[in-house]
Amino acid sequence: MVGKCANPSCDHQFRYLHRGRLFLVDQPRFMPETEVDFHDEVQRSEYFWLCERCCETMTITSDRSGHAVIALRAHAMEALEIVSSNSASVAPRK
Repeated sequence: MVGKCANPSCDHQFRYLHRGRLFLVDQPRFMPETEVDFHDEVQRSEYFWLCERCCETMTITSDRSGHAVIALRAHAMEALEIVSSNSASVAPRK
């Protein structure tokens, strides 16, 4: 069950679906320790939630191994690049 924002730096509690964004991420397949019909691998899915503030700049996706990761949204990365390039071009005051 989702209890709080998936951003570890945020402490907003999950209360309403309409406040923030819910993500469903398929976890890596695994072989269960107990026998299952046909010895199939099991696919698990997990829900993650980002609060309103965090989902403006972040998203949840999966990495190459299939684990859920929090990533900056494209527009947030562009904004960071603009800010860092502007601050690099500003001459320090004397």
